[in-house]
Amino acid sequence: MVVEILRQREHIVELLGKIRDLNTGWAEDDRIRMTSENLALKRTVRDQETGVRSLADKLAAAREDNRFADRPIAEPQLGQGNEVGQHSANGKP
Repeated sequence: MVVEILRQREHIVELLGKIRDLNTGWAEDDRIRMTSENLALKRTVRDQETGVRSLADKLAAAREDNRFADRPIAEPQLGQGNEVGQHSANGKP
């Protein structure tokens, strides 16, 4: 039990030292610059996500158009096949 408490205290001291190092390692100008760059990167990511969604929508629309474009070509072929089937079923050419 005592060993565990000592281990936790050592860990807390280590973490507090890391926090102190992080706080003193950056000047205010560096923090402002990094915050500005972070915001710019977030905007870029948001813009790219919007672009990806737009392109995905265009691709889906193009696939849908292509599917409907194939349908009129296939329908007359089906109609011809039905007529041939009807003639042979009736025994007439």
